[in-house]
Amino acid sequence: MKEGIWRVYRNYVDEDGGFEQVLVAHFVLYGGTLTALSDHDGIIASLAPEGKVTARTLARLRAMSSSPYWQLICQDDIESGEYPHLLPDA
Repeated sequence: MKEGIWRVYRNYVDEDGGFEQVLVAHFVLYGGTLTALSDHDGIIASLAPEGKVTARTLARLRAMSSSPYWQLICQDDIESGEYPHLLPDA
């Protein structure tokens, strides 16, 4: 995973059958360390604890990003326009 600020979204289907995303955490990967900026439901603490990034941490983050229940998005990708629905309204 590349360095930067990451957002963690929980994906689910609502009662009406529509797709919903809820932002549940932010973390930073930088200099071989992971730092949680926010962790509303403890997902980062349970899967990828803060501190030095290990092979296990990277494997868990990659598994999480390939799961249909989660979406990990780098802030740089949002700012470059890859996720226009996540850009703030002007």
